[in-house]
Order: sequence, then structure tokens, then C-alpha cells
Amino acid sequence: MRSALPVLAILLMTSTLSSVHADPLLEAVKTVEQRLDARVGVALYDSGTGKTWDYHGDDRFPITSTFKTLACAALLANVDNGTDDLDRRVAFSKDDLVTYSPVTETRAEEEAGMSLRELCEAPVTARTPCRSVRIFYTMPSTLHSEVSVAPEFIEIF
Repeated sequence: MRSALPVLAILLMTSTLSSVHADPLLEAVKTVEQRLDARVGVALYDSGTGKTWDYHGDDRFPITSTFKTLACAALLANVDNGTDDLDRRVAFSKDDLVTYSPVTETRAEEEAGMSLRELCEAPVTARTPCRSVRIFYTMPSTLHSEVSVAPEFIEIF
């Protein structure tokens, strides 16, 4: 598995997205998929030409904990532009939590809840923060037709 990933990374970084390179790239991705014995998804965008290439591009893949960083980044962007505040507090119950929530489970049911700052720190110190926190964001209008994301909110797992 480890030996296949660097090969795929090199192919993805050095390939242009023209039709000439699409077949070798497709074969490389399929080879990695077979070696991993898993479904693989790849999406590429060439900012120079505007061309795109994808493999299983319409499929959905769970990204679990890796998404928490993106959700908190969206929140921090909102804080930077003045549309949200890290000190805003969110109350939640134990029913809002997922399995193994060591940081948030001790604070569930508290009337004061937790601040967004604390909820963004939770993924760093634990594996699962509260899933009820919704971070509102504004997506650039140019991406609305290109990106399939839940309508203008991200939910922290």
C-alpha cells in the first residue's frame, strides 16, 4: 500500500489534465485501487487551463475526522471576516454526541454549553467533538455550480 501511494502522487502532480494523459492517469488510479482493495476517488483541477479530471468524482466518501480541520478553518474564516465569534457558546445534549466524545461528553447538558473556540480545540485533543455545531460559511459564487456541498453549512461530527 505504501509503495503505491508515492507513485500515484507523482503521477497526479506531473500529469496535465489533457486527454493525452487521461488514460495513463486512469490506469495508475485503478492500479492503486486494486492494490488497496478499496474504492478510490480522485479529483483534479488544472488552474492554468481550467480543465478537470476525476475518477469516481460523483461518489461520496466518508472523511470522518479529517473534516474537522476544514470545518474549524471555515469557522476561523468567518471570525476573521467578522461574521462569527469564537466566544459564541453552543448548548448541546448527550443525544447530540457521537460515540467516544471524551471532551464534549463532560460538557453535555451544561446550560452554558461550550464556546466555538473550545469546540474547535476538541478535535485536537479528542477524536469526536459535538456533532450539532453548524458552521455557516459563504462559498464563492463561482464554485456553487462546481461543488456539491450541503447548503451553506458544515456540521462538525
